[in-house]
Amino acid sequence: MRNLNIVCQLTPIFLAAVFACNTAIAKPNAKPNAAARARASSPLPDTVRKALKAAAFPANALGIYVQEVDGKRALLKNQETQAFLPASTIKLVTTDAALNLLGPSYTWKTQVLGQGKQIGETWHGDVIVKGAFDPKLVQENLWLLLRQLRAKGIRQINGNIVLDRSIMPIGEQDAGKFDGDPVKAYNVVPDPLLLNFKTVRLYFRPDGKNNVQVTLDPVLPQMTIAPLRAQDGRCDDWHEQLGIEFVDKRINFTGTYPANCGEKTWDVHPYSLSPDAYFAAVLSGIWRELGGSISGTISSTISATNSAAASTESSSQPTLLVEWQSPSLAEVVRD
Repeated sequence: MRNLNIVCQLTPIFLAAVFACNTAIAKPNAKPNAAARARASSPLPDTVRKALKAAAFPANALGIYVQEVDGKRALLKNQETQAFLPASTIKLVTTDAALNLLGPSYTWKTQVLGQGKQIGETWHGDVIVKGAFDPKLVQENLWLLLRQLRAKGIRQINGNIVLDRSIMPIGEQDAGKFDGDPVKAYNVVPDPLLLNFKTVRLYFRPDGKNNVQVTLDPVLPQMTIAPLRAQDGRCDDWHEQLGIEFVDKRINFTGTYPANCGEKTWDVHPYSLSPDAYFAAVLSGIWRELGGSISGTISSTISATNSAAASTESSSQPTLLVEWQSPSLAEVVRD
């Protein structure tokens, strides 16, 4: 709610600044009168200063720099050399860098490689899922990727599935480091094998008897869900009333669900699950749906015991079995 209040306060300030700049653009050759020259001594237009005052927002907490794309001077500036926390606007910098360095047609490729050999419907050896930071790898795309593997005639994997993040190891993760709210989806840490944005969608369905049925998509078999009660309450801030925390392999609710909200959904980050555990749960579920099975484990680190049987069948170099290609960078940016 605090962030929403700040946005509501800054919106009229932003609009006032835009109006002031549009006025300057519309009359570029107008000669300033005495009043205009007096106002010029202040870095901000009257409309902006009034909006700041109405919002109780100090001018020294606001940085502005507005210039026409083909212009040679700033139309409006205030503390333009001061460093500020950029918030979500920093994505403009990384997006521009990506378009310049990679090009708009760049795509990310998630590969499935095999280290072993296929005999009939069985792959003898390890299967490697190699990530490349595809930002749009969702479970539907993973289904299509694994469907390609099934189409090659592979049903049983007599070995392990190894999650390969060698393009850039992710190391230790602290999803709450940014703002102390790790359940928020935007706090998911970057991952070469990011799947489904590492989020789950919670479905809330009151049963009319003060109980709420809660289900997950995708299904995470290792997670248990604490019982949830429904009580009277306002529905406009139901997330705050409900509250949620992930403790080990359990989903706990710190509040109650407003009964008059009806059915709702909430996309959250299951921060207590490791990236390996999340990916393994979704992958194994899809593989079973496709009629497949696996004798080993799914992990980025496979023990010597688990890999012993597979290693006897493994070749020295993995071979490419199937590949998933993401939408282009330009499409991802537009989305």
